[in-house]
Amino acid sequence: VHNYGMLTHQGNLFRHLRTNNRFSATSVDQLPHHLASLWLFGHKSLFPIPDIDRTDYFLMLGANPIASNGSLWTVPDVRKRIQALTARGGKLVVLDPRHTETARLASEHHFIRPGSDALFLLALLNTLFSEGLDDMAHLGEYVTGMDAVRTAIAEFTPDYAAAHTGVEAETIRRIARELAEANAGICYGRMGVSTQAYGALNQWLIQLVNIATGNLDKPGGSMFALPALDQINNTSPGGFGRHHSRVRGLPEFDRELPAAAMAEEITTDGENRIRALFTGAGNPVLSTPNGANLDAALEQLDFMVSLDPYLNETTRHADVILPPTSPLEHDHYDLAFHNNAMRN
Repeated sequence: VHNYGMLTHQGNLFRHLRTNNRFSATSVDQLPHHLASLWLFGHKSLFPIPDIDRTDYFLMLGANPIASNGSLWTVPDVRKRIQALTARGGKLVVLDPRHTETARLASEHHFIRPGSDALFLLALLNTLFSEGLDDMAHLGEYVTGMDAVRTAIAEFTPDYAAAHTGVEAETIRRIARELAEANAGICYGRMGVSTQAYGALNQWLIQLVNIATGNLDKPGGSMFALPALDQINNTSPGGFGRHHSRVRGLPEFDRELPAAAMAEEITTDGENRIRALFTGAGNPVLSTPNGANLDAALEQLDFMVSLDPYLNETTRHADVILPPTSPLEHDHYDLAFHNNAMRN
């Protein structure tokens, strides 16, 4: 994704390989965002971007932009922007099991039990509904199904969530009230709420909070970027569950299988076992779950090719390495990340 040659032409290359066994970093990173965007907004890349410079209230879950410089949110000098938010009387509220670099700058930091974020978000939404704080404002004519959501989450009260999340019920209610009362507010979550059992549910609920408070597609809320080259018009919307992995039957997303299935698809005997592998600009032995398992699995391949400038933990297994030019030897235009930029 950081090389526009790969981004624009890998699809044409992979088409010739005629395989459903495709993997990428997506499934160990932002896949829940894509799935929520596909089902809510109709396209895998329609990501709402926090408009931090104009917001009054920023609720952040499982994100550490001081360390990441923004993630699915291209935002230069985020430290200065957080400081400007609080200096003008705004508020940054962070929920995270760790006291992160970002939490140190926050107006409030609440420790939450790992993996329980969905219950916090459900209780937040429950409070908005039960106290009549929801106001979809300009979004009303575009939203369907909210009554069904209201009914489905009726039992997920702050008192119920408190026992499981470690966040007090009255704190959940107060955060819901403050977010609803702000002139412009944001609910945003990243890696911590994505790479867990309820990742897709979390990202869906985060956007429902933005919708219920009227803060989606609103200045100071979460807005859709308008990049010069709009991926929404140049890529397919994506899809889910159209085929499944051979060993565990895991569903594809956007024609990719979860990277966690790669090793077992190589090592498990049977028809259609992966016997050859092409890697491009990736190091899954280092970056995917149980890398030691994958490291051993790659030794069982009949043939492997890597398009990569480095000899690393993954490419060391390749029979052939095709070295491209280095980042200092070619031009670049960021097709992907302008789609996440807080400035058009």
